[in-house]
Amino acid sequence: MMRAVPAENHGSEQKMLGSYMQRQRLELGLTQAQVAALLFMSSSGFEKYENGQRVPTVAAIRSWCAALELPRYKRRKVWSMVMGEDLTVAAGRLEVVTAAELNLMNHMPGPAFLHRVPEYYVLAANTRAVEMFPWLDPALGTPDRPINVIIQMMTDPRARRALVNWEAIVHRLIYILKENSLGIVPEAEIAVIRQACQANPYFDRMWDTAMPTTAYYDDTVIVREPGSGEEIAFQMDSLRWAHPWRDIEMFSLTPRNTDGVPPLHETVPGIFAW
Repeated sequence: MMRAVPAENHGSEQKMLGSYMQRQRLELGLTQAQVAALLFMSSSGFEKYENGQRVPTVAAIRSWCAALELPRYKRRKVWSMVMGEDLTVAAGRLEVVTAAELNLMNHMPGPAFLHRVPEYYVLAANTRAVEMFPWLDPALGTPDRPINVIIQMMTDPRARRALVNWEAIVHRLIYILKENSLGIVPEAEIAVIRQACQANPYFDRMWDTAMPTTAYYDDTVIVREPGSGEEIAFQMDSLRWAHPWRDIEMFSLTPRNTDGVPPLHETVPGIFAW
């Protein structure tokens, strides 16, 4: 859930932004005149930025952050103050998966993937994830063209056989891509994903259909156990790092156990036993 700016602070975002940025400037030992010069503006104009008397444009805020060399976590704070909420929508680089990211993923007790979002490229997967969902094995891709979750879900028949609520899961992935890709993902890249999914008659309908908020936040994934056919419910989580910042998203599944029900590893054998 996004954390909104408290109602009592509405209307004072510019003052908060100016105060925050002034603190960053002072930490660097820079004067108003020095920063104003970096922004190609007058000292008096810059003073109004810091005092909250003038509203900077988005481009000006970006230049301001660059002039103060703010790291990503500080830029996120600036963004949250300007927008009134934290709206990070993209993560992951195709060429970079760090040892620390792999370490955490590999130590997750259940299936876990590292994704580039909002495109949903699979950058890495732990052993349990590959065992349960072999069609999402990152080894099926290449360094410059990783496999794509949406494409695999749409084109590999194993996905629909294994996922009882396949339609809800895939619709959510497609909706997130459509909603979050604007201005972030090149149109040509989106076209590649859409073209690859066209063979599935469900794709266009899902692409053109909005998703209700309740469905968007549904975190249930129901998996059909291949041996017995038993349907097992999991809790789905898409996780981001807060500290230290890591530019990637981790997707994980956890058995959804209700009170009084034995843990999954005590009742189900095989690849579901952990």
